[in-house]
Amino acid sequence: MILVDNNFFKQKIKASALPMFFGIWGFFFMTSCDNAPQKLLIRGEAQGTTYAITYFDASGIDMKTKVDSLLLDIDYSLSTYRSNSIISKFNSLDSGAFNYLDTFGHFNTVLGASMVIHEQSLGAFDPTVKPLVDAWGFGLTKAEEMDSMKVDSLVSLRGFDTSGFILNTNSLESFFVSGKEKMSYIKRKIGLQIDFNAIAQGYSVDQIGLLFRSKGFENVLIEVGGEMLALGSKLDGSPWSVGIDRPTEGERELEAILDLKDEAIATSGNYRKFYIKDGVKYSHTIDPNSGFPVQHSLLSATVIAKDAATADALATVFMVMGKEKSIAWAQANRPEINYFLISSMEDGSFETTASEGLIAQSVD
Repeated sequence: MILVDNNFFKQKIKASALPMFFGIWGFFFMTSCDNAPQKLLIRGEAQGTTYAITYFDASGIDMKTKVDSLLLDIDYSLSTYRSNSIISKFNSLDSGAFNYLDTFGHFNTVLGASMVIHEQSLGAFDPTVKPLVDAWGFGLTKAEEMDSMKVDSLVSLRGFDTSGFILNTNSLESFFVSGKEKMSYIKRKIGLQIDFNAIAQGYSVDQIGLLFRSKGFENVLIEVGGEMLALGSKLDGSPWSVGIDRPTEGERELEAILDLKDEAIATSGNYRKFYIKDGVKYSHTIDPNSGFPVQHSLLSATVIAKDAATADALATVFMVMGKEKSIAWAQANRPEINYFLISSMEDGSFETTASEGLIAQSVD
């Protein structure tokens, strides 16, 4: 663990702008020079947020239609806002067999990746925390009146393991239909629900990256809802620059700018998503084990990893665990990742903590 003076990274904050700050929606040619790569930008709305993608191409190929189509496919699998999505159909089932055709493979892939992180984090990452998130007022419904008995009853609905649902091995013979994967699970707990919000946007970023790579693009910056993937570099060979917000509730300010090349970055924080009731501040991050909103000094967790799904999920893990536990856990379980943590001090100031790998990169 290395504590970093708040001015450590600020020397890199310049008006040269962050990739997430763009103009209007749509598709733009940022430069125009015959037979030379053009800097292109597409923007749009998806998954209840926005996306922005910067890439380079000499012929000015517009990738927006393909990106929008891909994001719709992911929504069909993972969106809790769509009643016809695979995840919504799973959540609406009381119990029993759940059969579905995973046309695009997104649901199965995210389910598998989530299980790995759930096990590694000892339950700090738990997509079946959805009923608790909703009851506390951070989901699709208004906050309920919460007390210890209510919380305990909702904690009992968790089960991102065999206690909650299991693969229906009796239907293995029908897993492949017309070349597409058909799946079947047995839902064991009435009231168990899944929400992949803590990994879905990162996963979407990765899928967009795969789409661009499949079309021959090597230098691309992708952002969906703040989660980012930096493929390759800028035209001049320099890395992409990405900003980290200072954890303030008012106008956005930058705490640091990091350089990324073939890396993903995701940030989770409690300083914008909260509500105050009877003088008590309730954070949107719910500890799956206690069932209550977390209460610790960690305000913001930024994770840098090779893929955005991992960065997205681990940023949530850090916010559940708090600073000290997160650092110890990362060193023991995921030493390859880098992180940048911002914590509150008793005097109202901020303390920043960076992984040794991130410090080494910045010094270089």
